[in-house]
Amino acid sequence: MKIKNPWMLWLFGLLAGLPAPAVIIAGGTGQGNTNAPADDPGWANVGRILMAGRGPTSVTYLGNDWFITANHVWQLDNPTGVLVNASSYTVDTSSWHRLSYAGTDADLAMFRVTTPVAALPTLTLSPNLVTNGASVTMIGDGYDRAGSLTYWNSSWQVTNSTVGVYSGFYWSASAGTKRWGQNVTDAAGWLNDGYGITYCFGTTFDAGGDTNEAQGAIYDSGGGVFFKDGATWELSGIMLTIDEAPGQPLASAVYGNATYMADLAPYRDQITALMAIPEPAGVFLAGLGVLCVYSRLRRWRT
Repeated sequence: MKIKNPWMLWLFGLLAGLPAPAVIIAGGTGQGNTNAPADDPGWANVGRILMAGRGPTSVTYLGNDWFITANHVWQLDNPTGVLVNASSYTVDTSSWHRLSYAGTDADLAMFRVTTPVAALPTLTLSPNLVTNGASVTMIGDGYDRAGSLTYWNSSWQVTNSTVGVYSGFYWSASAGTKRWGQNVTDAAGWLNDGYGITYCFGTTFDAGGDTNEAQGAIYDSGGGVFFKDGATWELSGIMLTIDEAPGQPLASAVYGNATYMADLAPYRDQITALMAIPEPAGVFLAGLGVLCVYSRLRRWRT
């Protein structure tokens, strides 16, 4: 998958300062999917950071009082608390641990909280790499989208559907709520987003797709990405970053954009060791490719 535009998404977050939670979805007004889907992959386990003056960057609860998020959330925000399943918890600041593979630091970090997490299950971690063509469910606390589909010409001037070259949605300036969406994976490999070199899989925001077609946005970093293996939902990835078309307006999701998620399979041994959960099976890592080594992709943060 070609990397198109290397602007940093977290920089826009600093400039805009707009708190707004939810992944971008294509269907309807874009305001749906604010409750768990009927076939729930782990809705309640995805939460947000709590920190004065910061937006609701995403975190995912693993189990045994441990959470996982993007390393850049830790590095840039250093959150002191989390909110998950309507309960707030204090971060044990001595517990932060950056994940790595074969000596290479990833844009992934884990932490535990100081009091037991109540009434949330331990997630099942995918033992194998996500393959191309896999259907995944994305849950995060990123920007909402504006209601109407927008068309742009080749110079990124707003136009109509007759002469439009690009189409998509501006992000909304209003706050929203946690949201889920779906997509199909179409890329995999190592990716350098400037905060670590991480093995990732990607999705593309496609026009004419399902009404739940999803694209990441600011504050989605740390949100969970789930894959259903047979009858079992597994946590397969953590959202990290996006790419865009050259010249694309800030605060927009355009069809053809990509979302990149850390594939957790290479890091599963470390995750389970930290959580003190026995490791039952080896991780299948054959054929790790190169998705992109690029240091200025857009990251999501507050």
